[in-house]
Amino acid sequence: MTSVSPCAIPVDEMGEFLKAHPEVQFVDLLIADMNGVVRGKRIERASLVKVYEKGINLPASLFALDINGSTVESTGLGLDIGDSDRICYPIPGTLSFEPWQKRPTAQLLMTMHELDGTPFFADPREVLRGVVEKFDALG
Repeated sequence: MTSVSPCAIPVDEMGEFLKAHPEVQFVDLLIADMNGVVRGKRIERASLVKVYEKGINLPASLFALDINGSTVESTGLGLDIGDSDRICYPIPGTLSFEPWQKRPTAQLLMTMHELDGTPFFADPREVLRGVVEKFDALG
């Protein structure tokens, strides 16, 4: 499992999807926290280009939430660091239509990175990548 490089995001994927789904009005940008609770933002269709080109900012404290949504300050990701933002980029191949929504909506899974583009250590995908590397090393 490799982490997603922000410069490896296929923008043409977005264009093809939007062309195939002209009815889509909104896109849910989703990222799972450490408890598996999906969090994110809903954007208008026209804003999706910016997400693919530049990403979106979300607070690092997203990964410091307990199951009730309260920040666990002992993680060091809350007010201690000013609840600072990190940048989230699309995960290639995850843009899909949400047929259960009343208004035509799509969803896109995101992954968090440091501002310099390196994967954010607390993103569950990055944690899993580290665990897989350790198992690979054990054979």
